[in-house]
This record gives sequence, C-alpha cells and structure tokens, in this order.
Amino acid sequence: MVTNGGNFMFVKLQIQEFPKYELSNVFSLLPRDNQLYDVLQALKRLGKIAIEYY
Repeated sequence: MVTNGGNFMFVKLQIQEFPKYELSNVFSLLPRDNQLYDVLQALKRLGKIAIEYY
C-alpha cells in the first residue's frame, strides 16, 4: 500500500521468472469522491491474508 494520507494505491507483486508489479486505481478519501469503504475493504482483506500466512 502506498499513501499520502488522503490517497491510497495498492501494489501487487507477481512472483514469476521476471517479477511483475500491478498497480490498483488511486482511491481518494476527499469528500467529493470518498472511497473510504473501498480502502477499508482492501485493508481488511490484507489483514486476513497476513493472519493466515503467519
């Protein structure tokens, strides 16, 4: 996850012979296009993955 506090972007690494990165859309928490629920949903999923992995 990359953030500046108001915008969020998620980065996914695909482990292959040549590693490949994929970038998500930029999610904004500004009032006019509040995407807080989208960001929270992604963080919740990452939390579940982390708990299962460790």
